[in-house]
Amino acid sequence: MRIGRISCIYDGTALLPVSVQASTNLRSAVWSSVTNTAIGAAGTVDVRDPESADHAARFYRFVWP
Repeated sequence: MRIGRISCIYDGTALLPVSVQASTNLRSAVWSSVTNTAIGAAGTVDVRDPESADHAARFYRFVWP
């Protein structure tokens, strides 16, 4: 993984819209949007998070509409 970039493999429906959100604390109710995108045809999502290097830990979640 390169700094500022996360990559996840999703096994399922291609072209499904998804929102990627991040938080520094899993117990927090506050999650910030990193990007809105769609699952690629190969089932991958490539996300760039320029704020990732500013935090000691950063957690991500995928939210489907």
